[in-house]
Amino acid sequence: MGETTKSEKSQEVEPASIWKARQIGELLASQDNLVVTPNRSQLIGAITQIVSTAHGGKAAPFSRRIGIAKSTVHHWLKEGGTPSLEISLKIAAHYGLSLKHLLTGELSQWQPPALDEQLAFEFLSNQTPRNAPRTIDWTSIEEKLVTFLLLPTPISVLEAARRLGMEARQLYLRANKTTRQIGERWKDYLKRKQEAKVVEARPYLEKACLEIWGEGKTVTRREILKRVPEEILSPLPNLLSVLKDVQEHLQQSEPVTKSELVT
Repeated sequence: MGETTKSEKSQEVEPASIWKARQIGELLASQDNLVVTPNRSQLIGAITQIVSTAHGGKAAPFSRRIGIAKSTVHHWLKEGGTPSLEISLKIAAHYGLSLKHLLTGELSQWQPPALDEQLAFEFLSNQTPRNAPRTIDWTSIEEKLVTFLLLPTPISVLEAARRLGMEARQLYLRANKTTRQIGERWKDYLKRKQEAKVVEARPYLEKACLEIWGEGKTVTRREILKRVPEEILSPLPNLLSVLKDVQEHLQQSEPVTKSELVT
């Protein structure tokens, strides 16, 4: 029962957990000797003094520092709410107090910390620091977009945004005209590629259709797949539509009945 596994021994305890455990342990150890029993009235009184002394009575900077809503602080002070143990630990850490002194309202020796300094217990805050907003040189962005328009091989708007380290919606919002030109050029490029694939596939499809008709069969997708390589068929955007067009063209020289056309 007293043995500790190897994995448990190797686990590191975070400083925040040690500090919180120590605070709770000290509170429990001293409960028989406390002059004032921890209660809501003492805790709220301590919070009121902290807000008054450290922030000139303003709840907003206090709530931001702790990482809670201003309405929550108002609820504590005006409507009878009580901070949880976790929040109480945060308040104690951010304002240089022990949990025992905070809960008993013993702030006679307390002095507010310098609030512009880095807190030793930053790990207790759940607020995520915000990065400074990025400054975008839209004149430079516009020039780069124009160079994209001149590339031998068109690129999509998404690719243009990726190369610029931006989102496509930003380009549409701030450089709409050039961005739309890039998009249209990309669509035309894709259309031409598809048309080229159809032209490349037509001889294969015509040959396959003639073979199928020669065997007295109806042109179906399955029959086409048996005779035409996959690398020829896979790039086609709409195989059935292309097959119908091919058969209609072949009808001019190879008469077939309507029932023989692919459906």
